[in-house]
Amino acid sequence: MEAFNEENLNKMKEKVVNIEQEKLRIIEALGKIEQVKKIYPSSANFILFQISNSFSIYKKLAELGV
Repeated sequence: MEAFNEENLNKMKEKVVNIEQEKLRIIEALGKIEQVKKIYPSSANFILFQISNSFSIYKKLAELGV
């Protein structure tokens, strides 16, 4: 299978490293935001965090169509 040849596997490994680095960058940035109270550890492809004023942020994002 072409998807599993050495070149494609190397590309995939590079992308995984890039994604992990980006996740760490985002976690670091979230840690600098006063309203972020806790960032939960995760090896998943998402970041779970707790914020102090979640309902007001939710309302603002909804108003913006996010």
